Amino acid sequence: MRSFAELLRDYTARTGVSDTELARALGVSRQTIFRWKEGLVEKPRSREDVLRCAVKLRLSPEERDEILLAAGFAPEVPHLANPSPAALLREHSADGAEATVPMDLASRPRSIGATKALILLALLFLVVAAAWSAQAVLRPDGYGVAPAGSGETLVLIESSPGHPTEGAFAARLKSALEREIAANRVSSFRAELWPKALVDIASTGEAARRTNASLVVTIKEGPDGKAESSLIEGIGGNTAPLISVRPRPSSVEDAQSLALLVLARIYAGRGEMGMARAAILRAQAISVADPESDTAISTYLDQLENRP
Repeated sequence: MRSFAELLRDYTARTGVSDTELARALGVSRQTIFRWKEGLVEKPRSREDVLRCAVKLRLSPEERDEILLAAGFAPEVPHLANPSPAALLREHSADGAEATVPMDLASRPRSIGATKALILLALLFLVVAAAWSAQAVLRPDGYGVAPAGSGETLVLIESSPGHPTEGAFAARLKSALEREIAANRVSSFRAELWPKALVDIASTGEAARRTNASLVVTIKEGPDGKAESSLIEGIGGNTAPLISVRPRPSSVEDAQSLALLVLARIYAGRGEMGMARAAILRAQAISVADPESDTAISTYLDQLENRP
């Protein structure tokens, strides 16, 4: 910040007001004006003298506040300037006594800062909400799964809400599938638990359509009370299940076997039939003990090898 003496010299030179004219307007001697301009006296004792200087020198509101601050007094409009704490906390009266500035002047910068912080937080919230909305597929009941991106393979696994045993198997299947995918370094793949019951082919197709899922794994309780899991084509696929097996919900091996069957379909979809066959053979080696499931796996292999 420039000193009072520098400002006074600049403003008197700009307006052409002489020391004598300025002294007459303020009611002080010409020597006083000289001492102010040369810095021999640091600043006027009276705030009113500075205000009369501003009027005589035809200063703008900003220039008036600047010269007030340089003289050590509070500006006329405090929030338009950047005063020092001392200038905001006190001003000098005409007789040289100190007068307290209202406390709202000192607290105003803090309130302005708080307002700016609230505005920034609101903007950040809007940006995050917009990004989430762009990535998530929202359902009327509030559930959502991010859709598959370009070139990404998404597998939906029904989480069997209301059936804790089947729900636990769904989570176990997702973990087993992710381990197999990581071990075989399959790129652009994602498995997600679907949080709603897929009661029929129509609801399964709708879930696949909303998320661009390539495959859907349903897990239900069969008529005999045993679990039944089906692998169904997603977008553009047939409505009939590719394969249905009878896993034991508590079995880690059965979860891994079903994960390998899903992996085989992913390989087949990418034209890697050798890898698809190897995955099915591994699934058979650790498959469920149910004879119907073993037969279904063999049929599944033939189906993949003969697919167009």
